[in-house]
Formats: sequence, C-alpha cells, structure tokens
Amino acid sequence: SLCLDLGCGLGLASIIASSVGARVVAVDYEWPAVYCALRGMRANGVDFHPVQMDWRAPSLRARAFPLIFGGDILYEERFVEPVAGLLKWALAPGGRAWFAGPERSPSRYAWTRLPELGFTVELAASSVVDWKGHPVTVFLREVRRQPECGPGAKE
Repeated sequence: SLCLDLGCGLGLASIIASSVGARVVAVDYEWPAVYCALRGMRANGVDFHPVQMDWRAPSLRARAFPLIFGGDILYEERFVEPVAGLLKWALAPGGRAWFAGPERSPSRYAWTRLPELGFTVELAASSVVDWKGHPVTVFLREVRRQPECGPGAKE
C-alpha cells in the first residue's frame, strides 16, 4: 500500500512501514531531516522515497495516498491549516490519516479545527510513556474526510 509520512524526521516510521512491505513517500520541510531519513533507509536495508517538500505546495499526485501518517507534527497551531490542505490534496478517497503525539495546547487546537475543515477525528489509542523520568501520554488519532452530503454525493 502507498503511504505518505509527513514530517518524516529521522525516518523511523518510514523505515518500519517499509520493512513490512509498504511503499512510502517520506516528506519533510527540512533538508537535514530528509538526509537523515535517507541515511536511515540505507542503513536498515529498506527502500522508500525521501523528499524535501513544503506542505503548503505539495509536489505529489492528487488523492494518491490511502494512508498518511505523521508523528508529533501538529505542535504549532499554524501547522493545522497546511496539514488540512495537504490531506485534502493527497488523501485518497476513503483514505485515512494517523497522527501520533503528546497532548499539547497547540495540538488540542488541531482536534477541534480539523472537523471545522471537513474531517472527522477519532481517538484510536493512547499510551503512557516515560520521558526523562516523567510520564507522558501519547495519543494516536485517526483523521478521515467527512462524508459529502447533498446533491451528487455518493452514498
């Protein structure tokens, strides 16, 4: 299955997804992150496609990705609209996006704003992890396009 890793960072999620057979395009705004993902891909003997890209100007085929995922990428409120725009562009019909990360004030904004922008948001899982001696809850949320209503909408 074709997947898009948003904000790939070091490429860990892409490495794992590729190791179980997914075809992954891994994007990050920062070139050093893309370079590290490329090095991690080669060191782990997997294959994916790391790309430097600005979410506001996607250089991807429209509606091509049945699964989009990102780890700890909605840590600033200003990222929500660009991520929503990218989801509208890149998410295949019936596709889903998974976002994992700790709960922060800016990320809480995402979970109220995304439904206003045409998406459903569901909590899929949560887990408490130790971070430098402190418990931190990490949440996994699934985001989908809201069903279209009205004339011409498919049932």
